[in-house]
Amino acid sequence: MVSSHENLREVEFLEHIVNSTAACVAVVEGRELRYTLVNSKFQEFHPQPLTGRRYRDAFPEAAAAGAEAKMLAVLETGEPWDVVNYPAKVPLKPDAVWEGRVVRLTVTEGREPSLLAVFWDVTERAKAEEESLAKTRLNQILLDAFPCVALLLRPESHVIVAMNKKAALEGCVIGQTCYGSWAKRSTPCPWCLAPVVWKTGKPQSSEPSDGGITWDAHWIRISEDLYMHFAFDITDRRKVEKALIESETKYRELFENAQIGMFISRLDGSEMLDANERYLEMLGLSRAEFIGKPSRDFWANPLQREKMVNILKSEGRVTNFECQLITKHNGVRDFLTSLTLNPDNKTLHGSIIDITERKKAEDDLNESEHFTRTLLNTTPELIYVHDIRTNSNVYANRSVMDFLGYTSGEVQAMGSSLFNNILHPDDANLVAVHHSRCAHASDDDILELTYRMKNRDGKWRYLRSRDVPFRRDTVGNVTQILGVTEDITEQLMKSRMVEESEAKFRAVFENAHEGIVLIDYESGTIVDCNPEYERQTGRDQATLKKMKIWEIRPPDQKEQNKVIFERIKKTGGGRSSETGYQRPDGTIIPIEFTSSIVEMSGRKYFLGVTRDISEKKKAEIEQQRFRDKAEMAARLAAVGEMASGIAHEINNPLTGVVGFSELLVERDDLPDEVREDLKIIRDGGRRVKEIVGRMLTFARQQKPLRVASSITELIDNTLEIRSYVLKTANIEVIKDYSPNLPWLIVDPGQLQQVFLNIIVNAEYAMKQAHNRGKLTIKAENCGEIVRFSFTDDGPGMSRETLSKLFQPFFTTKAPGEGTGLGLALSYGIIKEHDGTIKAESSEGCGSTFVIDLPIGFSVLPVQEGDSTNPVASIRFASSNSRVLVIDDEDTVRSVTKAILERNGYDTATEPDPLVALERLKTEHFDAVLCDIRIPDLSGMELYERLIRENPELAKKVIFITGDVSDAATREYLESHDIPFITKPFDQDSLLNKIWDITSKGG
Repeated sequence: MVSSHENLREVEFLEHIVNSTAACVAVVEGRELRYTLVNSKFQEFHPQPLTGRRYRDAFPEAAAAGAEAKMLAVLETGEPWDVVNYPAKVPLKPDAVWEGRVVRLTVTEGREPSLLAVFWDVTERAKAEEESLAKTRLNQILLDAFPCVALLLRPESHVIVAMNKKAALEGCVIGQTCYGSWAKRSTPCPWCLAPVVWKTGKPQSSEPSDGGITWDAHWIRISEDLYMHFAFDITDRRKVEKALIESETKYRELFENAQIGMFISRLDGSEMLDANERYLEMLGLSRAEFIGKPSRDFWANPLQREKMVNILKSEGRVTNFECQLITKHNGVRDFLTSLTLNPDNKTLHGSIIDITERKKAEDDLNESEHFTRTLLNTTPELIYVHDIRTNSNVYANRSVMDFLGYTSGEVQAMGSSLFNNILHPDDANLVAVHHSRCAHASDDDILELTYRMKNRDGKWRYLRSRDVPFRRDTVGNVTQILGVTEDITEQLMKSRMVEESEAKFRAVFENAHEGIVLIDYESGTIVDCNPEYERQTGRDQATLKKMKIWEIRPPDQKEQNKVIFERIKKTGGGRSSETGYQRPDGTIIPIEFTSSIVEMSGRKYFLGVTRDISEKKKAEIEQQRFRDKAEMAARLAAVGEMASGIAHEINNPLTGVVGFSELLVERDDLPDEVREDLKIIRDGGRRVKEIVGRMLTFARQQKPLRVASSITELIDNTLEIRSYVLKTANIEVIKDYSPNLPWLIVDPGQLQQVFLNIIVNAEYAMKQAHNRGKLTIKAENCGEIVRFSFTDDGPGMSRETLSKLFQPFFTTKAPGEGTGLGLALSYGIIKEHDGTIKAESSEGCGSTFVIDLPIGFSVLPVQEGDSTNPVASIRFASSNSRVLVIDDEDTVRSVTKAILERNGYDTATEPDPLVALERLKTEHFDAVLCDIRIPDLSGMELYERLIRENPELAKKVIFITGDVSDAATREYLESHDIPFITKPFDQDSLLNKIWDITSKGG
C-alpha cells in the first residue's frame, strides 16, 4: 500500500508539471464532469475557481453547443476527441480559438472514470491563417474578375501557380507550364515576353496571332517569385476595327461620288472643312476657293443661317431646311440642306440639293412640297444593361434611344411595360427562355438571341443581341445582363431578296430554252451551265466543269477558238457568232453563241447564251433547195419560152419544106439523082420536125404519149444503140436488175432520150478520165417507186458542178461538144412523169444518177394528128369535096393546096380571115382548114362567128396550129372538141383529117 504521504507528493509533482506547461490542462471526473484538476494556464480564462465545479456550470454555452456530449462519449467509448479550431466561449476570452485532445484516464478502483483535457490557445494562429486565406480568396477574386485568361506563374519555369476560371476553361492546369497546358507547345511561345519582364522589371505587352486568333497579351511582375500573364482575345475587335476602316472608306467613296452636294464645316461658321465635287459644282467653286473659307460667306441671308443654327443646337440635326446660297456663276439659288451636329468636335455634316427649278415650279402651282434627303450615317451599336427581374433596361446608350424614339427618362418611366409593348408577341417566349438561360449563366458565357422589336413608328425590326452576365445577387444568381445589339433588318431583307432572286434566277437558268454557260474570265474554264447546255454539248455538268470552253469545239477549231477567246477579253462581249460543238459521239451541232462579261463577288466571268440552230440550218438548206428549184424552174421556163418561139417560127417554113419535098419525091418525071436529093431534103425536114417536137416537149408544149412499158427493155435498147461506142471505149457495163419489176405507164421515146443522155455523159466522163471505165446500172422495186441508178467510175464532180447540173445550157464539156440541154431536158421529162432525178458525186469518186418513177402513174394520150394511129392508111377524096384553106403564111397555103389538089380535092385559099368569112357565106365548102393565129381575126374568133351564123359549117372546121402548148388554146380545143393538126404536118396527117370531115357528108 502506498502511503498517503506518497500520494500527496505525486499529486504535487503532477500539479507542478501541469502548471509549468503552456497548454491548458484539466481533469474532470464522473458523468457530472466535475473539475478535479485545473492548471493555472486554464484558470486564467475563468474569473472563478474551477476545481470542484461541473463543466456545465462553468461553460454553459460550450456545453449547450455539444462539447459536453462529446466528452461524455469519450467516457463511454474511450475514443479520444481531437479538437481543431474550436471556438469555445470562455468567459475571459470569448473569441478564443482552441485546439487540443480529450482522453479517458485509467479507471482507479473505487473511483469514477476521469477525462484528461489538454488545450492550446491558437487564436492568433487562426487569425493569421484567416488573413492568409482572405488574401488568397481576394487574389482569386481578382483573377476571376479578369474577363480573359489570367495566370500567376513562376519565373523561368513558367509553371502556373494560380489562375482564373477563364484559364481553366481554356485548358490551363495549376502546376503545369502555361505553354504546355494552354498553348499546347513543348517549348515557350516565341512571342513570350516574360524574360524581358524579369530582365527589365517593366510590364510588357504585345499583340501576337496564333491559330487565327489575335491576342492583346500582357506580362507584369508581381513579386520576387511571381509574375502575372493575361491576354484578351481581340480578334473580333480587330475585325470590327477593319470593318470600321472599310466603312469609312465606303463612306468616303459615297461622300465623293454622291449625286447630292455634301460638306463639312465648323459649327460657328468660321471655316469650311470639306466638300464633294457635286457641292463645288453647285456653287461653281474650285476646292481652293472653298476650303478654309468662312461658311457664313456663302449664305445670301444671314438670318436663315442663324435660324438653322438654333434648330441644330436644340434638336441636334436639321432636315430639309430651305435656304439661299450664293453661287459663283449663277447668283443666288435655292437649296434644300440637311445637317447633323457632331458635338465632339463641333462640326456640321450636311448635304444640299439645288431646288431652284423646283421652287419655281412650286411658285407657279402654289404648292409646298418638302424634298427631303437624310445624310447617311453609320448607326453605332445598341448597348444596354437589362434587369431580367423587372424586365426593363436600367441603362441604354444614345443609339438605343434613337432606335426606340424615346428619351432616357421616358424609357425608365415606362419600365417593363415598354419592353412588353415593343417586343413581338411571337418572340416573347423566346426572350423569356433566353433570360432564364442568362440567369444561370457563368461569367464566361456569351448568349446570343435574334428577335423582333417595334420602334416608335410601329415598325418591326429584327435585332441580334449578345448578352453576358453583369451583376448577381447574394446567392450568385444573375440579375442584370450587359448586351450589345445590332439592327439586322436590312441584312435579313437583303439576304431574303438574294435568296428569292437566286431562286428566280436558278428557275430561269434551269428551264431556259437556250443554253446558258458561265465561263471563268481568266482561264476559260466552264464554271456552271444549265440542262439545255448539257443537252447541246452532250455532256453532263460535272464533265463540263473540267473543260475549257474551246475543248468542246471541233478539233480543227480549238486553237482558233482560244485566239478568239483572248480577243473577246480585250474587245468585250456582246457579239453573236455561229460556231459548232462536237459531242462525245463525234456529231457536230451548229450553235449561235452570244457572250457578255459579268462581274460577281469581285471576279469577272463570261456569260454565254447558246442557241441550237440545227433546225434553222436545216430550214436554210431547205430554203436554198427551194430557191434552187425555183431558179431551175425559172431557167426552164425561160428556155421553154425561147424554145416555143423558135419552134413557132420554124414550123411555118418547115411545113413547106416537108410538104413539097414529099410531093416532089412522089413525081415520076424527075431524074433518079434529083429524087435522091429530094429524099435527103425530105428526111432532113422530118429530122428537123422531130427536133422541133423535142423542143416543144422540153417547153411542155406537147403531152407525151404514155403506154405501159418495161423500163429495163428501154435501157437495154438504149445500150444496144451505144454498144459499139461502149466497146471501143473499153467501158464495161454491169446490169443489176431486180426480178419481177412492174411495167410503168411512160412515154418510151422520152425515157429512152433520158437514158441516152445519162449514158453518153458517163461515156464522156470515163473516156476523159482514163480511156476506160465501168458503168453499173441498177433497177429495184422500192415500194411505191421503181429506182434506177447509173454509176460510173469517172472523175466525179465538184459541189459547185452538182449545184448547176440540171440548169439549161450548163455543160462541163469542151466548146462544140455539148449544148447543155441534155440533162435539163431529162430533168423536165422526169418531172413530167411525176418522178425525181438527182446526181450524187464527189471529186475523184465517180458519179451516180438516181431516177425514181412512181408505180401506177397513168395519163390519157393526147388526141392529135396521127399519133393515135401511127399506121393509118391514106384515104381518098370524094369527087366533089371542096376545101377552104385560111392561113396568113403563103408557104402553108401553097403546100396545103398542092397536097389536097393532088389528092383530088377542090381547094381554095384565103390569107385574110375577114374575106374568108364573107366567102363562107356565099360559097359551099366541105371542109375548112384554118390557122388559129391570124392577124385581124383569130381562128377561134372566126369559129365563134360560124357557131352563131352557120353551126353546121362550124362542124367542118379543122384548126392548123404550131402553138398547142398555149394553155388557153389547148383548153379551147379540148372543151369544144375541135379537130386540129400541128405544123409541120405530113401528107398522111393532113389527108386523114380532111377525110374524117368530108366523109361525114352534109
